[in-house]
Amino acid sequence: MRTVRVHDAVADEAIEAAAWYEREQPGLSREFEMAINAALERFVSLKFPPSGSPQ
Repeated sequence: MRTVRVHDAVADEAIEAAAWYEREQPGLSREFEMAINAALERFVSLKFPPSGSPQ
């Protein structure tokens, strides 16, 4: 399985968004986290050439 690196600024924004969701409705941050993880898993499963491969 491939690895996805998440830029620090993106991770920080996701943490802030999760905190906002949790303030709006307790438990909602968990749903947000699961949605982010599902999206990353779908992205990783896509068939892309390895980084640095010729086009």
